[in-house]
Amino acid sequence: MADSEGEPLYRGRSRSGAVMSMQDAQRLAGEAMAKGHRLRILTGDRTTGKLHIGHYVGSLRDRVRLQHSYDTFILLADVQALTTHYDRPEVLRQSVMDVALDYMAIGLDPFTGGVDDETKVKIVIQSMVPAIAELTVYYGLLVPMRLLLDNPTTKSEAEQQGHGSSELPATNLEPRRMHEFDEQTRPARQLLTQEYSELGEIDAPLLFAALREFAGSDNALVLDELDYQARLAEYDAQLELWLSFRDAALKQYLVPAELTQPQQEALEKLRNQLPPQAVAVPRQLLAAALAQLVQDLEWSRDILPVAWMQEPDSELFGARRQEKDEVDRLVAHLPTILRSEMLKKELRQRVIGLKRKAGLSAMNYGFLGYPVSQAADITFVGAHLVPVGEDQVPHIELTRDIVQRFNRQYGATLVEPAALVGGGGVVKGLDGSAKMSKSLDNAIYTSDSYDEIWRRISKAVTDPQRIRRSDPGRPEICNIFAYHQLFNAETEEAIATAHLDVPDVPLTAHLCSTAGIGCVDCKKNLAKKLDALLEPMRKRRAEWAARPDDLREMLLAGTKRGIEEGEKTLAAVKKAMKVDYFG
Repeated sequence: MADSEGEPLYRGRSRSGAVMSMQDAQRLAGEAMAKGHRLRILTGDRTTGKLHIGHYVGSLRDRVRLQHSYDTFILLADVQALTTHYDRPEVLRQSVMDVALDYMAIGLDPFTGGVDDETKVKIVIQSMVPAIAELTVYYGLLVPMRLLLDNPTTKSEAEQQGHGSSELPATNLEPRRMHEFDEQTRPARQLLTQEYSELGEIDAPLLFAALREFAGSDNALVLDELDYQARLAEYDAQLELWLSFRDAALKQYLVPAELTQPQQEALEKLRNQLPPQAVAVPRQLLAAALAQLVQDLEWSRDILPVAWMQEPDSELFGARRQEKDEVDRLVAHLPTILRSEMLKKELRQRVIGLKRKAGLSAMNYGFLGYPVSQAADITFVGAHLVPVGEDQVPHIELTRDIVQRFNRQYGATLVEPAALVGGGGVVKGLDGSAKMSKSLDNAIYTSDSYDEIWRRISKAVTDPQRIRRSDPGRPEICNIFAYHQLFNAETEEAIATAHLDVPDVPLTAHLCSTAGIGCVDCKKNLAKKLDALLEPMRKRRAEWAARPDDLREMLLAGTKRGIEEGEKTLAAVKKAMKVDYFG
């Protein structure tokens, strides 16, 4: 945080001091009001659709708590929405109104015009504030590309955009060959997607490019593991062949008296000496054990010819050694890779890296520069505090970096903000993925009815090892229990006042771990609590939806105040940069 001269008021706990606790936020607000003024909040949301309970935990709840302690501005970030929805601008008009209604639903007290006494929330439409765009241009002059490319949010989005991108390295394969590769690797791709859900769908060209990189690795550890796993696979194949030969020989040579002495010795060895399984052979002895197994098999076959024996799977093992075609060679690597946790993780990293690289190549300039634009969003009103979700902290870090660079270069002009992170952390999606997201359709929205809540929760993932009702559960890994910890009578007043007949969090954990409650009933309890939380929100939303003219006037009044503040900040920036030629 910073005062009006640009000096920091607060150093928080993150790497750069960007994060503030709720306790400190309230303390500093009280100190400022005691001196006759209010510190300022700026926060907002991209207008890409209705808001969900992940937004509520991340920052909406804190906005309500602090709205009367801070002079609050909330941005309807429609320009930011265009960075990913530029080809679907028609969704923005409705989304702006939907998000505005969500703001009213959570209980914000809006500024509707007249004299601004700093006690009401100003809701501002981003695209209607010219100063934000101009500040973005000036800030962009101070930001090295490495800061944008290293931003975790940018990397994550790049990975999502990279799927199926034409920016992947060229495969030089004919469509027929790629189709064959697609068919041959589909089970492996499904397995990788199930094990590493964060990868999303892995299509054939992406896996081909990753395997090509993998095969060309110069990492000694990877090459050693790949060689070891290949030897394991070869040993298993030879052992299977040895066992087939053994069974055939014992059936064929039932009368030992008819055998020569060497044949009887070979048969006795087959009967009594079983080679160990591959996993039982010490790693450093595997090569020698494989050679001995091959030698023993060849010796036995020479002495005891059999009429029939099973040959190894040539598609699995022969292709890797003999086929010169690149597709067959890469496909043959897959069984070896899937046997090893180390190699699977290495392949995962290759896939992530390729998706990120392709996504960055395909990413538009507007999205890559999103953090710079967000710095303009925050600073145009001189915000001291920015309530955000945990995943947005890197953006606040970069905003602070830009402010520091500007103030060092041109003199103390801009306010250095701090982030206020919601206490619930990142809320996982109903599908168990890393983050609840509108784009992944794994969210519960603040406007959902009970029926919609239950429809979504009923399909949510739980403990994958709890198959039967009688199986004890593991609440510590269950996504539904994580929601119980976030939404309960102790954390939410609306749930407490509903006086629901549901177990509290400790009892829920006990019932789950002792099989005292099934997953369906546990989900029903959660649905009741979420319905109690969202019921007053639905009522407030409906009241404002019935007054569209009032909603429009409220947005115009808030945006007007945003324009006024933006003009003040822009004038100060241009003066500091000596480009106020006629000021």
